[in-house]
Amino acid sequence: MKKAVFLVLALALLFSLAACGSPAPVVGTWQGAIDIKQDLVAEAPELDAYLDSALIQVDLELSSRGSYTYSFSGSGIADEMRAAIRAYFEDVAASSGMSVSDLEEAMGSSLDAFLDEVLAEADFGSLDDEGGGFYKYSDGTLIMDPNTEDELSGRYDSGSDVILLPIQDYGEVTLYRK
Repeated sequence: MKKAVFLVLALALLFSLAACGSPAPVVGTWQGAIDIKQDLVAEAPELDAYLDSALIQVDLELSSRGSYTYSFSGSGIADEMRAAIRAYFEDVAASSGMSVSDLEEAMGSSLDAFLDEVLAEADFGSLDDEGGGFYKYSDGTLIMDPNTEDELSGRYDSGSDVILLPIQDYGEVTLYRK
């Protein structure tokens, strides 16, 4: 019985605290992207002219209760890389006076089979991630996982309604309200 009373009181306190004040302007769903093209081109410079971008989609949900969830998805990168590598090999074949069929015969494999093998080794699915935690917001500063080793500080720009979040190795990522 004491546990039930304690639970009811704890929930009442939690809900009364959640109802205090107005919600932070950052509450809601946000989206952005991290372009890792330069990382990929560093590994294969010949693809620079063929690859427009290589985007990791970033989704962030900030609740009114101070919790957040995020996800990163690189699912479109394999398709972008497939198109870039295919275009590169088609140009190499054409500049050598060969057709794609001639190139495939010289490779001993179809271009599609070759691309499947190359992209399977790349494992762009490993770029996918999701998780969550808690955040604090005050005067334009958004702090994810405050007071932990994973603490990350970003900024909310109310004029343009965007969140500017630093992502290690990629600089500042702009998240737009969805």
